Amino acid sequence: MIAVSSSSRSFAALGRYLVVGRDKVEEGRVAWTSARNLPTNDPELAAKIMRATASQNVRVSQPVYHLSLSFDPRDVVDRAAMERVADSVLRELKLDGHQAIIVAHADRAHSHMHVLVNRVHPETGLVWDRWQDYPTIQRVLRREEQELGLRPVAPSLDSLRGRGAEERLSGVAADLAAYDRVNEAAEQRYTAEREVSALEARAAQFDTALRREAQGQAAFDDRLGRAFRHPTEARDLFLQTADREGEREAARRMRTSPESYGELNVTKERRGIIGRVDVTDGSARDAAR
Repeated sequence: MIAVSSSSRSFAALGRYLVVGRDKVEEGRVAWTSARNLPTNDPELAAKIMRATASQNVRVSQPVYHLSLSFDPRDVVDRAAMERVADSVLRELKLDGHQAIIVAHADRAHSHMHVLVNRVHPETGLVWDRWQDYPTIQRVLRREEQELGLRPVAPSLDSLRGRGAEERLSGVAADLAAYDRVNEAAEQRYTAEREVSALEARAAQFDTALRREAQGQAAFDDRLGRAFRHPTEARDLFLQTADREGEREAARRMRTSPESYGELNVTKERRGIIGRVDVTDGSARDAAR
């Protein structure tokens, strides 16, 4: 068996790649899937759940661990054997408590599978350290080859095939990196659009507030003009009182003793043809109230 491992940033990118591949062809690519510590066997949905879990640790830049396991083309292995190997590797790497999904492919002559693992533990939030993972993986694979009766991989052949696998994985990594950049750009654009929408909404609220303030100011000035001979002076005195003694007190005085803010307007009414002339400030007081 041959194993190649890597780390990356995007669960979504790898989950999508495991389903459709570089050529975006889904039909016939996936033979079966099997999840560990996840409620779904859907690779793309599992990737979303893993991403949400990984977000609890903001310090990890590459929360994705990707393990590719390939069998000799002459070895006929069933699903049970493949899952046994994957579980043995996860257990020896101390990843058996982490979220993982196994995706077996049927698009090549030899049996092979990919394991997508969340390096962030779902309960503790701690990040698994992949340092020296390769020796552990190789030890498990050699043991499983013996116990399952599989063809052992000679060191020279392992090196040769490993280079080929690494080349293929490098292509995968390049695709995922490109996907990451596109996905990140899309997320940045979405964030920017949301911010613009929020600013536009705030601007609309501000415009509405300004219109209401203008309407209120116009009504206030109209009432002052009806109440006082010198409305500008009355307004200044009113605002000074509000600043000094509070709005309630300023409003109370306007209702009960508006003359404290200036000379009120008066109206003259003649009663009869040669009757007396009445002078009143009733209308001014009504406006002040």
